[in-house]
Amino acid sequence: MVYIAFALTCFAGCLLLPPGPKFGPLPRLGLAFGLGAFAISLQMFAAERLGISWTRWSLVLPWCAAAVMLWFRSRERFALPALRLPDRWEIAFSLLLLGPVLVWLPWERVMPLTSQSWDAWAIWLFKAKAFYLDGGIGAYLERGEEFANHPGYPLLVPLYATFLYVWQGEAAADAAKLLSPCFLFATWGVFHGFARREGGPLTAMAFTAMLATLPMVNVVAFALAGYADTALSLYLLAAAGFVYNWYRANETADLAGASIAATAAAWTKNEGLFFLAGVALLVGLRLLRGGFGWRCWAWLLTPPVLVLLPWALVRRAYGLEAAGFVPGASFDLHLFWTALGTLLAKTVEPQLFSLTFFVMLASLAAAFRLRLAAAFWTLPALVFWHLGGALLAYSTGRNDLAWWLGTSADRILAQIAPVALLCGAVVFGHWMSAAEEAAPAGSRPEDTLAVKQPRRKAGKRRS
Repeated sequence: MVYIAFALTCFAGCLLLPPGPKFGPLPRLGLAFGLGAFAISLQMFAAERLGISWTRWSLVLPWCAAAVMLWFRSRERFALPALRLPDRWEIAFSLLLLGPVLVWLPWERVMPLTSQSWDAWAIWLFKAKAFYLDGGIGAYLERGEEFANHPGYPLLVPLYATFLYVWQGEAAADAAKLLSPCFLFATWGVFHGFARREGGPLTAMAFTAMLATLPMVNVVAFALAGYADTALSLYLLAAAGFVYNWYRANETADLAGASIAATAAAWTKNEGLFFLAGVALLVGLRLLRGGFGWRCWAWLLTPPVLVLLPWALVRRAYGLEAAGFVPGASFDLHLFWTALGTLLAKTVEPQLFSLTFFVMLASLAAAFRLRLAAAFWTLPALVFWHLGGALLAYSTGRNDLAWWLGTSADRILAQIAPVALLCGAVVFGHWMSAAEEAAPAGSRPEDTLAVKQPRRKAGKRRS
């Protein structure tokens, strides 16, 4: 039943995605899964607040009704794409996704729930079990002060895990263990879609392979399955990619995607709230320059207001704090430098992140040389913004810094690693395009593939 739940998640996301050929089938499926998980968690939150019980039928019928309405409004949305043989890049990308699945699924059945993954199960999935057994979130929130697992944290992962439990028919840990890997596979698909738009199939495959082999990103998704970091990473990547594309093309759909993805990040984890502020700053500064209508402001502000304001009111009603600290408050410069040194040291450890952050720094130098437009700089700006927020949090001294860094610094870097790699993919794609344009005629690949046909001699026409 849990696989049916994942299929329904993708179905819900496909209904919400606008039709368009910008992404291939697998990247669209990744976006659909992320958007569907976000929407379903909000559906469960709203239903519970309205007194609607969580059942399979109560959760699936609204999406069936939405599908019927969309069918009558635009049947082209449900039209199957024209059948064609996949090209070699699509085959390679499919194998890249399939390999880890086949390797991981047998191992997942015997994966122990050790103390190493305590935070994942005690903070995030304990809520899901409580929500499922109570049939709502109220009973848990009323006793929030009794628990040491941060009841004020955002609820996307706990509510989506509860959705899996509803479909499974029990609070089964095996169902919850599948959550993080699915978000990871969706991240690969979304990354491939953005990279292919910029650099073509070869660049997309090369950098997606780099992302798929990042050790720490895989550790968080598989060995620490249940953390919210993998889901957060998907939404950070989607928000950054859409901001970059909106800067480039000024399309409202990209702005809407950036706002929705950043709001989903804020609904996933507190780090996402700070990232949403960075996205709003980048978008707001550009909107203030003029030339944009009120619809752009509406797309920027409406998703966070509709999602985060109700949750803030619920927290206030139950007397729950969001994070326990404010980044920048009680700032300690010594703690800041200590945390900065630890983060920098972890970025250069190949057993954690390979060459990811070296690639990002090299891309910055290459971007200066290629004189890339301001759109590119939104990507590294969001990477530094995210890490800056983490440093401000560490500098508050709320927890023992050595323990705090040891348990979270590598996960903070894993959250933003896909965006750092996307910087390299964008620059490499521009470099490839510039090299092809500078190549003399006849040396380009498309020129060498052309075969000159011999001219036929003119003959007499028969009467």
